[in-house]
Amino acid sequence: MGVAIVLRVNMAASSAAVEMLGCCRRRPFPLSFSSFSASSTQSGSFMWRAPPLLTRGCIRLISTESRDSEQTEIQTQTSHSIAPLVKRLFEFQRPGRHHETNLNQLERLRQLVLNLETNNSKETALETLQSGIVPSLLRLKEMAPHEVRKQANMALSLLGYTPPYKGKGLKILAIDGGGTRGLIPIIILQQLEQVSGIKVHEMFDYVSGTSTGTLILTLVFLEKVSIQEAEVFYRELSSKIFKMNNLLGIGQLFLTQSFYSSSDLEKQVRKFSVTGRKLYETSCDPTMPKMSFLSTLVNQPVIEPFLFTNYHHHPLTSSHYLSSSNTPIWQSIMASTAAPGYFEEVKIGPYIYQDGGILTNNPAAVALHEARHLWGCDVPVQTLISLGTGQFEYDRNNPVSPVSSNISLREKLTKIVASATDTEAVHTILKDLLPQSSYFRFNPHLTEQINLDNCNPEQLQKIVDDTKRYLENNESLLNEAAASLTKQKSFQQKLFERYKCRKTAWPNR
Repeated sequence: MGVAIVLRVNMAASSAAVEMLGCCRRRPFPLSFSSFSASSTQSGSFMWRAPPLLTRGCIRLISTESRDSEQTEIQTQTSHSIAPLVKRLFEFQRPGRHHETNLNQLERLRQLVLNLETNNSKETALETLQSGIVPSLLRLKEMAPHEVRKQANMALSLLGYTPPYKGKGLKILAIDGGGTRGLIPIIILQQLEQVSGIKVHEMFDYVSGTSTGTLILTLVFLEKVSIQEAEVFYRELSSKIFKMNNLLGIGQLFLTQSFYSSSDLEKQVRKFSVTGRKLYETSCDPTMPKMSFLSTLVNQPVIEPFLFTNYHHHPLTSSHYLSSSNTPIWQSIMASTAAPGYFEEVKIGPYIYQDGGILTNNPAAVALHEARHLWGCDVPVQTLISLGTGQFEYDRNNPVSPVSSNISLREKLTKIVASATDTEAVHTILKDLLPQSSYFRFNPHLTEQINLDNCNPEQLQKIVDDTKRYLENNESLLNEAAASLTKQKSFQQKLFERYKCRKTAWPNR
């Protein structure tokens, strides 16, 4: 037996939003809008019968203002408006209805995508899935003209659909944060592309980046810049972002809590051709991997990681991490790169974000968690490539004599941020958990400590030289990683996958 829960809501004044929390963290149980009766809606109350599993959890009432009454009305209208859209999408595939114009198909798909984006809720996605729309969208994805296919891909992504992975198992890329030392993962990706013979943007099923890693992913996967051009672009970008007079920077640090100009960063980020779009819109490209940019949500009782993604999870599954897919790309980049003391915090709606490196400078574990929630825990990990931005180790038994007994505020800030963004703890855990043939971590040892904002050409060249020397010494590891990435699906695996895609709406589950 379930438990009957009755809530009375004052629609004219403030209302209460009900969040059902099950046994697992951040796994809200969907409320079906079909459970609202006409009489109960008018009177401002409704009854919903909770299943037994939910009664093991708890019910939390979150006090809100008039926003909730408006939101409830919008969600109800959106839920009902999706039904006719789905019905009309089915009609054109019926016998005798092939005269349906591509323009009509495109318009209906755009309306569906808009409705799913407006009402970004698990219950709406689940209701749409239960209508049986996925097979129709898959057929459109394969057979329809280009513009219709793009809209079908976006609709599938918003519904939590996950396409088959590219190789024998999942191929994942994770890139650490590190400021100007972002040249290191770019150099490593150049070598990996050269050895494997595969373009970087075609290698992976899932990619994740923090701060610098976010900028690299934007260049290579969203802008489709070649990995050679990415190096030149990144050098220019760094020199424009990290350019500030020391005296002016310290003064600005006290006023805005940022040494560098966030407006300069925003100006450079907005130059990307894709930045005006929202992240979920990148899923219109069938070759685009699932992607996440890591940030940190700071205006909460406890700060926690936040993911900006180009995908949704299936409504019956739930990630451990908070996420959003309808944020403009430029804001997602700004939120991921807002390093404390270096750039201003980023406000998006009521939330405040700072650099993802505060909590998760190495996003490899988060990437693995997300990929397994998308494709299923039973899917093997073929390759996980984790790229660091260099590490400098000094001899603790023979510490370097300090040049001065005083240390500047900027130096203190640099050392604090560097200490807080340690990445090797995550590496140690993954190294123990994953097979040696699947997990590859590249993080060169640097000959000297180089700060995150160092744009000196000579220092940058030292970074490049140290990275190339590291790759020469670890050539066998690079070759193993390239060989792992190039493993192809067997004929039987392809055949089974083809059959499964045709017979079920959700492959790889």
